[in-house]
Amino acid sequence: MIWINLGHRSYLATAVNLATDKDADKASLWIERSNGSGIKVLSGTWEEVEEHKQAIDFAVSKGYKTYDIN
Repeated sequence: MIWINLGHRSYLATAVNLATDKDADKASLWIERSNGSGIKVLSGTWEEVEEHKQAIDFAVSKGYKTYDIN
């Protein structure tokens, strides 16, 4: 689990996933929260969103407790 900080909001994420939007070069970053609900926290180009996904996965693997999306 990792806390995702997005501006003034924070979400405890148990899973992080990518979803392709209707526009093929766009994507969304979704998190699954500890209560089982999902929420979209970021939209953008596939490259931008995938970069955040990889960074979150890296942070989790290294034991970090938070990740800031600016």
